[in-house]
Amino acid sequence: MKTDEIIRHVGQTFEVVLENNGGSGFSIQWEMNNEDIAKVERLENISPTNQQAGSPIETKYCIRFMKKGEVNVHFYETRVWEDNFPKKTLKSFRFRVDNQTS
Repeated sequence: MKTDEIIRHVGQTFEVVLENNGGSGFSIQWEMNNEDIAKVERLENISPTNQQAGSPIETKYCIRFMKKGEVNVHFYETRVWEDNFPKKTLKSFRFRVDNQTS
């Protein structure tokens, strides 16, 4: 999966909404290659207006940039309690974080 580079500055944030199959026991997880550069925070679940049984759940995440550098953030869903359960990629991002401009 090709990811384009996104440029942000120290102190900025990036929000993303992801769908997953939480009703089927799946959980969204994430991996980063450089945890000193950014922090991921799960913000809230978004309630759909016409939700039906088995409908995907939408959840909003915020990535906060704390330090200059490069970081890759990979979101995936899995069943965390099942050993060796395959990870299903939801979204990947590649960020370049620069110092805040004046």
